[in-house]
Amino acid sequence: MKQVSIKIIFTMIALSQVFISCYKSEDVPETILVEQSEFTQKLLIEDYTGTWCVYCTGAGFAIHNAVHGNGTVEGNDRFIPIALHFKSLSSPEEMQNEYSETLVTEFNPDLGFPRVTLNRNEAIWSDDYKIRDLELLLNKYAPVGLAINSTLTNNTIDVTVRVGFVEELTTVNNYKLVVYLVEDGLIYAQHNASLSDRPAIIEDYEHNDVLRYSFTSTLGDALPNQIEDNHRYTKNFMAINLPNTIQSISNIRIVAFVVDANDNCLNVQMAKVNVNKDFD
Repeated sequence: MKQVSIKIIFTMIALSQVFISCYKSEDVPETILVEQSEFTQKLLIEDYTGTWCVYCTGAGFAIHNAVHGNGTVEGNDRFIPIALHFKSLSSPEEMQNEYSETLVTEFNPDLGFPRVTLNRNEAIWSDDYKIRDLELLLNKYAPVGLAINSTLTNNTIDVTVRVGFVEELTTVNNYKLVVYLVEDGLIYAQHNASLSDRPAIIEDYEHNDVLRYSFTSTLGDALPNQIEDNHRYTKNFMAINLPNTIQSISNIRIVAFVVDANDNCLNVQMAKVNVNKDFD
């Protein structure tokens, strides 16, 4: 692993709150030292949403453009979104489940919708240009990396997630591994007040990145404090039955990430089912 260091200076005035790294230290230096890591930095974007939420279409549209592009702005697959659906006081939500309920209770107890968070802890506004500016954070130092491999047989899935640490980081302080299953292509009517070219109720709205299942505890499973096997940790989830809410196995993906003791996401990885996604 290369040990070359590159100093990148950002003026603090030019940075808004949206430019906060998911890797926090106790001191905030005037200059940020970015070292080369064997892992690339990716960003976790969690979208608290509901089919009843008229302004959630704006957040979803901005996130989609950030990941997939919109014809004028190129997308970036190093943004990895998860959509967390929740009911309103008067409207049920078919995509809500015990996992989204836990996350809303833990991280969005005021029930603010839409709410978009970066790396689990930092709330960001969903304007298109601000999400596009998040590309600056992709150059941050990545203290961990992840690899995912899975095998799907009928409705049973085996998943192996490996967590890699940089050579210097062999002692882990209350880190947790989180592994989710998400599904794309779900069609449910969506209330809308953000997309002016679409009706107030979009009957054929396509919902993507929807949280369907958690292989770990919803808030994560503790990693061992000492990582001795070549700075790699492996977690297996064997013979897991897919939830009966899954509509199409061709549209499911696995998202894995590591959070620190303060629930700050250190890095995240995504892989399609039956695809071996190595460290990158």
